[in-house]
Amino acid sequence: MTQRSEQRTHRRGTALVIIAEVIGMIMQLAVLSLGIFYLLGDDEIEVATYWLGVWCLLATVYLAGTVLWLNVDLRMRAGDPIMMRRISSIAPMRIFSLAVTFGSSIVGLAAAADLILIRNEELDETKQIFELFAVWAMLASWAMFHWGYSRIYYSHYHRSEAERPLRFPGTEQPRLLDFVYFAFTNGTSFAPSDVSVATTRMRWTVVWHTTFSFFFNALIIVLTMNTISGGFAGL
Repeated sequence: MTQRSEQRTHRRGTALVIIAEVIGMIMQLAVLSLGIFYLLGDDEIEVATYWLGVWCLLATVYLAGTVLWLNVDLRMRAGDPIMMRRISSIAPMRIFSLAVTFGSSIVGLAAAADLILIRNEELDETKQIFELFAVWAMLASWAMFHWGYSRIYYSHYHRSEAERPLRFPGTEQPRLLDFVYFAFTNGTSFAPSDVSVATTRMRWTVVWHTTFSFFFNALIIVLTMNTISGGFAGL
């Protein structure tokens, strides 16, 4: 009876992981697609404002759902299911994570560039709204960038079974949340904190992450503070 109960629990856990991953992939694909529409769409400010606003809303919903899921999962399970680790380590998922990570970053940078270009123009109501969305997009893309890198670290870790590229003190089986901690620590302090980086390949990944983060953070801080201090051009 106990064995059957464990099997049912395992099947339910596997099913929940698959459902969560599918929903996450659909949301990320939608975010990526909307970002492409914004980047390649019409140059008219009204059209750009529409696509950027929709992108911001969807990205925020996805990020909020991710935070909620991480909190619930932390309290419900002692460790990540095997299926979750397997899914994250397959090649298509790694490529998809990279595409979403850098695609979201490009949207934020494009919004920043557009914001710079319209600062010297006479602003009507639509452009004022675009300013608000541009700041929102930069903040959302910053969070998406580091969340994406946490998935990249998670994937690298579980692909390297012979030698684990990261070592978390006091944690034999690190969870996805541990990699979120590692990614956001790198992104805000540009240092891996108490986590040991054990392989050359992982050190190279960390170098790219922290370097991108430095310039990304500088751009966001300057433009966000500049826009906020200007009162969003009269809004």
